[in-house]
Amino acid sequence: MLNQVNNTAQSPQHAKHLIEALHYWAQQKPTHEMLRFYPQGEVAEAYESRSFSEFYNKSQAIANTLQNKQGHRAILFYQSGINFLEALFACFMAGVTAVPAYPPRRNQNLERISALIEDCTPSVILSSLAVQEQSEALIRETSSLTAQWINTDSLTQNINANSPANIPPQCPSIDPQSIAFLQYTSGSTGKPKGVMVSHHNLISNIRMAESDFALPSDTRCISWLPLFHDMGLIGAVMMPLYWGAGSWLMPPAAFLQKPARWLALISEAGKTSHVASAAPNFAYQMCVDQIKPAEHEHLKLDNWVFALNGAEPIRPETVNSFIDTFSALGFKESAMGPSYGMAECTLLAATRQQANLHQIEADAIQLSEDRLLVVEENSGVTSLSLNSSGSGCTEQNLLIVKDGIIQPEGAIGEIWLQGEHIAQGYWQQESLSQEVFQAYTQSGIGPCLRTGDRGGLLNDQLYITGRSKDMIIIRGRNLYPQDLEYTASRAHPSFHADSAAAFILQENGEDVLTLVQEISRHGRKDFDAEVASLAIRKAIAKEHGVEIKHIAFIKFASIAKTSSGKIQRHRCKELYLSEGLKLQASWSANTAETNDSFSPVATELPLLEDFLHNTLSHTGQTTNNDALCGYLQQSIANKLKTTLKNIPTNEALDSTGLDSIDIIHLASAIETWANCRLDHSVFFEAEHLYELSQHLQHHIIEKNNQNNLDDAADGHSDVEGFL
Repeated sequence: MLNQVNNTAQSPQHAKHLIEALHYWAQQKPTHEMLRFYPQGEVAEAYESRSFSEFYNKSQAIANTLQNKQGHRAILFYQSGINFLEALFACFMAGVTAVPAYPPRRNQNLERISALIEDCTPSVILSSLAVQEQSEALIRETSSLTAQWINTDSLTQNINANSPANIPPQCPSIDPQSIAFLQYTSGSTGKPKGVMVSHHNLISNIRMAESDFALPSDTRCISWLPLFHDMGLIGAVMMPLYWGAGSWLMPPAAFLQKPARWLALISEAGKTSHVASAAPNFAYQMCVDQIKPAEHEHLKLDNWVFALNGAEPIRPETVNSFIDTFSALGFKESAMGPSYGMAECTLLAATRQQANLHQIEADAIQLSEDRLLVVEENSGVTSLSLNSSGSGCTEQNLLIVKDGIIQPEGAIGEIWLQGEHIAQGYWQQESLSQEVFQAYTQSGIGPCLRTGDRGGLLNDQLYITGRSKDMIIIRGRNLYPQDLEYTASRAHPSFHADSAAAFILQENGEDVLTLVQEISRHGRKDFDAEVASLAIRKAIAKEHGVEIKHIAFIKFASIAKTSSGKIQRHRCKELYLSEGLKLQASWSANTAETNDSFSPVATELPLLEDFLHNTLSHTGQTTNNDALCGYLQQSIANKLKTTLKNIPTNEALDSTGLDSIDIIHLASAIETWANCRLDHSVFFEAEHLYELSQHLQHHIIEKNNQNNLDDAADGHSDVEGFL
């Protein structure tokens, strides 16, 4: 057994770390459900669950195998699910620093995961058996990693105890100042940044949230967010664990495929408890756009008491539309909780703490001069709608700073944070950590975290106005523009390398990714904008999992740069909007289309019965693969607004230019046609379209032979490409 301290675990209010809170609840209410996981996201289908004591005991069993790894780092490769959380808490118990990561897969660019492995130098990899079988060979091929690989399934399968007698009377000894886990931020071309979150940071931020949310003690969290990121992990699992309520979870792909599943789970959970949730702004917009009135019929949202909205810019039009759309089902305006935070402060820095939503019209000219001035709507003054991100959390110092000087109310500057929830810095990056985490004002207040975000305070409300740096946020994910630019400028031989600018535009209440790419001197002749734009879109989708909506190709030596040769992204954006670029050509997607534009498509598949009849010989073996492969090819061409010749069948799906959400929607369209569940991982892992269509054909035939009712094992894999 692990070393034990001499006292029993403290109640959550006095716990020094999260394991003490878990230990307390495992003793106090051992059979109470802590976690429930719906693999398909459907209320009516089977789910997996853990009581507090069962979860504790399973985590303890894994921790017992890690006794000789104290002080080391462990990478956690799992699909979203309870087994990932058991492994994470086992690391906490054993004094091992956990490193959550997406499992690698075939066809994926493995540079980022290889860089992460090289940076954190793990001595052990924890995973499920299925992930190990899928990923171990890929990891061995792409890195010199010699870490021990442990399949945790075999360590926990026989542990079902719900009795407090099976919980050790004392809690594992954990140094609150030790690092609980490394939260790696997005980015691929540079050195990965692992935010060092200590056990004390974690429990401090959780307490801040509990105090400021002020939720009923039975409030259960319902979430589809990835568990490998701070909002899904801390906000949706650790916080409700701390106050003893627990969570219901489903895979991200289940929500992306059908947003109504999220609200259906909220409605179901609301029958027996209060409910909270957290999601980026885009998720609320998806609910407004994609949940049809017929799907409202059985939803009751009156017990949904807190809907955190954060991780990306909060759009007032989205907030208002969501409230208007779902108020008839019992959703209350007082439940919407705009919030602000980041991994560097563990999670939460500001949140709504009172009944009224705060939305203002800010004078656009004054904003450009770093002042927040509220104007009346329809006053004739050019204005920008801003949604408050709430008030700064208690037990924290939130400052607006410019040139080291704290700014008064109404002035805009960089947001600085100070408190016990601020992380310890970036793993093995002392210089950068000093710059970001050790800032001091001219009056000597510090150390503070420099967030890189710009904003101002009015009436104690925080309004985010932009980024001090050029970070791009899409679907809650932080993307470095230089990474996108590097990928784009090397996607086609006609491009001038290192002469691209990536930025965000606002269109119809949505943030859309836009690129300015310079053409090289030799690339001007016979330049084909369609081929070049498709090359960029394919590369960006494959490397970064996001979709680009506008591309401006500009003449050689015309991109805006500083005197030292750095790209001026803001100037490129200004020139794009004012039509001042020296254009060679341009391309734009039809942004009015919704993400479910795969259905219907121009070339329809035959009726399922005809398809099955025509693809089976008298021996029961498949005879051809043309219909399904052609459907895939034509669907992708339609979505990307290109011709079939640009969608070769010997290319992987995520190399065609579809982003991760597009692929999920394509899978959904085929599921609907075939009337059976599909394993979504094959859409990402098949080596080419022809192999994918072969797999789907065999699977559809098999499923129809079983009356179309069987579920695919692991039907929803995690989607790396958002959040």
